[in-house]
Amino acid sequence: MKKITILSCLILMVCISHAQIKIGAVNGTPAASSMLEVESSNRGFLPPRIALSSRTMALNGVTPSDGMIVFNTNFSTDFGGLCIWHHSKWNKLTDSRPSGELTSYIELRQTVRQDLSAGNNNLNWNTVKRSQAPVTDLPIWSSGADIVIRRPGVYCIASRVTLNSVSTQSTAIERYIFVSKNGNQIAANGYSSTFSPFMNISAMVYCNANDIIRIGTYTPSTGQYTNVTTEYTTTCFVTQIPNATFE
Repeated sequence: MKKITILSCLILMVCISHAQIKIGAVNGTPAASSMLEVESSNRGFLPPRIALSSRTMALNGVTPSDGMIVFNTNFSTDFGGLCIWHHSKWNKLTDSRPSGELTSYIELRQTVRQDLSAGNNNLNWNTVKRSQAPVTDLPIWSSGADIVIRRPGVYCIASRVTLNSVSTQSTAIERYIFVSKNGNQIAANGYSSTFSPFMNISAMVYCNANDIIRIGTYTPSTGQYTNVTTEYTTTCFVTQIPNATFE
């Protein structure tokens, strides 16, 4: 009798270990394709909440298994929220967002006269024409020349500058505009053989958080191009390329 009881218990344990499980207020049979089914009309599933410090952070001292799901509470990273482990790193589950909220950008304009000295000059912006950024971010611009990058990534920078000439002569004179990052010029464009006050520039650059972008001009010592004036449009557009990776 004792042997029969032990054998019955073993058979029961095997059956339980291979059984499907359904958790819910209403009893029933779980879906045929599921090992675990959670059913509720007014409650959600709360996965483990973990502050991930990096995309390769181990759990309990070991590398997570593919398919591991956690909720990353560390929103100072760029993958806060629901994450899944695959391809040897944590990946944020794709957000569903309306069109127009996929990237940060700002368009700045200069609408007041700025006098230019000989040599390099940083342009001072005074008006935000349009902008878009996460509500938790500090402003990318507040005053003056500094455009402060808030999130790391690849940025597209474009600017149009109109200089006022003190002369109507057709003699060409050297002048150019440039983009600088943290005080170092990274792109420049201008003229040395054409008489025109209009200049355009564009560049793509990787930036870290708190990098400073400026748009500047160079004018020669003769001072032919003396200022940026309100009668023309001088603008700058900075936009972040959406972060996406190939798997």
